[in-house]
Amino acid sequence: MSVDWGDYERVHADRRNLRIHLFAVPLFDIAFPIGLIFLALGEFILVAVSILLAIGSMALQKIGHSIEVIEARPFSGPLNFLQRWFSEQYFRFPMFVITGRWLRSYKAGGR
Repeated sequence: MSVDWGDYERVHADRRNLRIHLFAVPLFDIAFPIGLIFLALGEFILVAVSILLAIGSMALQKIGHSIEVIEARPFSGPLNFLQRWFSEQYFRFPMFVITGRWLRSYKAGGR
């Protein structure tokens, strides 16, 4: 399976952003599906906690990207946001780590 990395490594180059992502992406990856489970169970306070954790993850990633010298291309609309966001959380970033590209970027990165 081939991954179109495009500008992915260029917009994930700063060590601070890479460290933020290493924490924030798994946080979202856990909070989002657990929130759906709590919703199905009618546990609305836990749904709210899951939503806050997912939003916190998104905010952390936004902060990380604001550190980068090269900005990620902007979202072209809501559908593009959803597609790119979930692709990043559940596929691209995990593959970035598993393939060793995260470590390579970290070693080469600034700060």
